[in-house]
Amino acid sequence: MKIAVTSASGQLGAATVRSLKKIVDSSDVIAMARTRERADAYARVLTDDRHNGQIYSLAGPAITQHELVDCLNEVFGTTLHYEAVSVEAYRRDRTAELGEFMGTIIAGIYQGIRNGAMDVPSDYPAAAGREHISIREAMRRFREGAAE
Repeated sequence: MKIAVTSASGQLGAATVRSLKKIVDSSDVIAMARTRERADAYARVLTDDRHNGQIYSLAGPAITQHELVDCLNEVFGTTLHYEAVSVEAYRRDRTAELGEFMGTIIAGIYQGIRNGAMDVPSDYPAAAGREHISIREAMRRFREGAAE
């Protein structure tokens, strides 16, 4: 099976594996953060006055699409492969699937990813008081059904 991967929503698991889509370039990186980790940071920020007036980016560690596929394969025992496509090819694919308006918007998002818009520094350690759990560890916990 030869597929490519988009950004993850922060929710890792079987649904993510089933809904992989094409993206632009293997060197593009996306900073991902799991919903649970964002919730932990929100709770800490809301309950500790030292955070008053602060602005935080809660992005997770940035990884490439190849790294994401490697993690999925390792943790879930899959044999997924990443296939990079150009922004224009992705726009054509999304336009054919979603129509001109949505296809153009979605392709624009991926153009932003290619331009580094999702490779952002994170203030997560300052907000949450700890480092992010790695994507690999998050996948492993999901696979094992570990409650957090």
